Amino acid sequence: MRAVAPGKIIISGEHAVVYGNPALVMAVDRFSTCQIKPLKVKDIVIHLPDLGIDKSVSITELSAIRDELKKKYKKFLNGQIEANQVLGDPIHLFVYLITGFSEIYNLTLDEGFDLTVSSQLPIGGGMGSSASVIVSSLLAMATHLHIKDDGQFYNLALEAENLLHGRSSGVDPYIALHGGCVKYQNKQAEKIQSPVWELNIAYTGNPVSGTGECVNAVRENFTNSGIWSEFKDVTETMQASLELQNENRFLETIRNNHTLLTQIGVVPEKVQKFISIVQDLGGAAKICGAGAVRGDNAGIVMYTGKVDPDIIDKFGYSAFPISVEEKGAKII
Repeated sequence: MRAVAPGKIIISGEHAVVYGNPALVMAVDRFSTCQIKPLKVKDIVIHLPDLGIDKSVSITELSAIRDELKKKYKKFLNGQIEANQVLGDPIHLFVYLITGFSEIYNLTLDEGFDLTVSSQLPIGGGMGSSASVIVSSLLAMATHLHIKDDGQFYNLALEAENLLHGRSSGVDPYIALHGGCVKYQNKQAEKIQSPVWELNIAYTGNPVSGTGECVNAVRENFTNSGIWSEFKDVTETMQASLELQNENRFLETIRNNHTLLTQIGVVPEKVQKFISIVQDLGGAAKICGAGAVRGDNAGIVMYTGKVDPDIIDKFGYSAFPISVEEKGAKII
């Protein structure tokens, strides 16, 4: 039995969403997959081939690991440790989900299972890879344990996402669960028209600076800036362009969004040069995520139009087309 969950891109509103402004978020047709097989022993065997990890955990150890994770997360909230010190071992993320089910639904695990998780999404690239992995695993485990979503899957996914990132906006697990294209603001989502034009992704490489560092750097310099009203205007204009299926306005708002992201300092110079080439060719491009405040890499760049593969190679990037994934997590 396998479960899949899509990744995502933010087509407008990254960083601005932190300050209560809307973001437009689209599920994409690249997925994380979780496969579960029952075992006759009291162990959870976890395979993470993308990370080269194979480990097993005894069922008797699960609750102690969850309790320790809760303590560490509380220390993070109290400012005693950094967010990246909460999780420790990557397999503990899956332990947290398993024990979360046990706690919420009063379950007793009599037998273990073999769990294999892989992803088509770049780690740390801005495509919601962690939420996609969490949600595909959550759905696979729920199906294996004969649990149906009564509204609590999202909360459990959000808790797990917080273990990784400290404080998640909640949009990544939401879009992985539900798919489609949404306007997301203050943890509320509204379905909107998806882009009808061809979109592409250029992966510029994993940023040296993490999401938290980028958010903090922007906060230090722009918390009280009027630039956030400009971000809001761009997002609202982009939503209108989607509803009217006005491609020219859509491209214009992408370019305007890129200008604003450059102004807040999260688009490295090398990435700016690539985006400039795309624009010179008549297209439009912008980063889709936190970007970077150090180094040359900024995760993913969404772009429109044709770009010669030689140009992609010259920058050392990889590129692929994307389209909206209207459905969220599912069993296949």
